[in-house]
Amino acid sequence: MSNGNINAKQIKGVLDIENGGTGNPTFSTDEFVVFGTQSLISSGNKLNDLGTASNDIWSAEQIITYVKQIFQLSAGRNNQNTTDSYLHGSGGIFTDLSPYYVPYNCVAKKITVTTFGDETWVGELYINGVSVESISITATDKGSKDINVNISDGDLISMYCAGTNINRPFMTVWFEI
Repeated sequence: MSNGNINAKQIKGVLDIENGGTGNPTFSTDEFVVFGTQSLISSGNKLNDLGTASNDIWSAEQIITYVKQIFQLSAGRNNQNTTDSYLHGSGGIFTDLSPYYVPYNCVAKKITVTTFGDETWVGELYINGVSVESISITATDKGSKDINVNISDGDLISMYCAGTNINRPFMTVWFEI
């Protein structure tokens, strides 16, 4: 046996559990062994939640902890003189009339805003009709703010532009599941 390869025809009886089930001293106890149709080989992968090697395999708990899904919701107005108004979501509908429905428990992590030109305004995040977070920008065309707002499955999200004659305000809220 070299490098962990064994012809399947060579295997008779019960394999030793020690050294990956083959008795091969090149296997370690946490190394996976892959059975092919003609051979038994080491996968080279090891259980290791530290994430210190490119061939580490994480447990399900580690994957859930470290691999997160991010999604975003955006709204804006294609108008040169937007004043104190909810922003349009998908389909051009005001987000207070038809808010975004969030089908997951998640956390709002960041708000970003942009405009066409330097503007001074406040972008507000509403959950179920209540303002919960805002971002203020002054004489600039963009801004961002880190937030930490828990969102529950079924919550409704709206976005609002507080300001006078704001040129094409656009707001995005970034969520992490």
